[in-house]
Amino acid sequence: MRLPGPVAGRTCVLVGSVAPPEDRLATLLLAADTLKRHGAVHVEAVLPYLAYARQYRLEPQTSLACAWLGRVLMASGVDTVL
Repeated sequence: MRLPGPVAGRTCVLVGSVAPPEDRLATLLLAADTLKRHGAVHVEAVLPYLAYARQYRLEPQTSLACAWLGRVLMASGVDTVL
């Protein structure tokens, strides 16, 4: 991934979707990580459709995918999800 210009000291906004996550999640995570590694102070992700958002209850023998997705986004450098 190549950034269009310097991002050091700036707030950066990623606009996109992670649906379907198999196709788009890795791209978003890579973009967030790249921005942070190049000095972005704050990374916001605007995700009109957030995969797994409807899975908000923990049921027996199932994962809480939305919580996992939040942790993965944070680990990649996303500070805010809108």
